[in-house]
Amino acid sequence: MTQDELWNKNYDQIFEFMKTNKRRPSKHRTEDLPMLNWFKYQKKKLAQNTLKKNRISRFKELLKLADKYLRVNQHSYTTYVPVGRPRKNGNKTATRKVVVKVNATEDKE
Repeated sequence: MTQDELWNKNYDQIFEFMKTNKRRPSKHRTEDLPMLNWFKYQKKKLAQNTLKKNRISRFKELLKLADKYLRVNQHSYTTYVPVGRPRKNGNKTATRKVVVKVNATEDKE
């Protein structure tokens, strides 16, 4: 089996996994670990610009699908927003922690 055939096999496996299970591979499930490791390694290669050119567009398609299935838990996410007047030691504005509620049912099909 050539490298391209193996890459396509792994790509198809993860793509079908996410389509059928409506989630990403998890680090907490042992049967998902090989898929997760392959996915993370391809993300690393894409960030380093070492992923082959013929694979980039297909992998970006997989990333779009993976973004659709981001894990949302029962906790709220937090963000920092500027508040008040600038600090005395510089021109940066002070920040305050604000809780942002995320609705987990927005993108369900």
